[in-house]
Amino acid sequence: MDYQDILKNYRYDTKALERYGFIKEESDFFLTKELTGQFIISIRFNDYDFNVAVLDKDSNEEYVPFRVSSINGSYVQRIRDLVDSEINRILASCFTRNKLIDELLEHLLEKYQTIPDYPFGDESMVFRVNNKWYGLVMQIDKSKIMNSHGKCTIINLKIDKDKIPHIIDNKNIFQAYHMNKKYWISVLIDNNLDMDYLFELIDESYNLVLK
Repeated sequence: MDYQDILKNYRYDTKALERYGFIKEESDFFLTKELTGQFIISIRFNDYDFNVAVLDKDSNEEYVPFRVSSINGSYVQRIRDLVDSEINRILASCFTRNKLIDELLEHLLEKYQTIPDYPFGDESMVFRVNNKWYGLVMQIDKSKIMNSHGKCTIINLKIDKDKIPHIIDNKNIFQAYHMNKKYWISVLIDNNLDMDYLFELIDESYNLVLK
């Protein structure tokens, strides 16, 4: 399991984490728990990193084979399976999957037969028509578009330049991050977003780029 993907695909519930046993330490959540008679699992995460370690109960030293992918064998695989089972319990108890991205991808595939590409790595998705961008999904820090911190997901879209000043609300629709603000906007993808409205904006972006 790629634990960093948790932060991209799931949202956490602070109260549920506390009920599970996580301790809040400034911006981090921290949990230690017995894994086997010999080992404990140590989990620490924030909005940017999700780190998992296996430690020896007596010495508190890290069991390095757990995180070295080239080390194989039935024993270390058993430890990895136990860790994955614990992480899956935490996900089921304390996290909810971000289904909005799945809904977005399904819509673009169904309506425009668009499959995203990843020119900048897994942190972003580009949507093209005639090899030109009409959408860019990125994970950024909220501070890039608002007075807040923590990771968020945005999509940049091309919009009629005369319309842009009238639809910016600085709640879900912002001046474009990292693109020409005269022609592009950034839309924050979260549960406050009207997905039908987002699809209308995507339609406009697609048609403008198609011209």
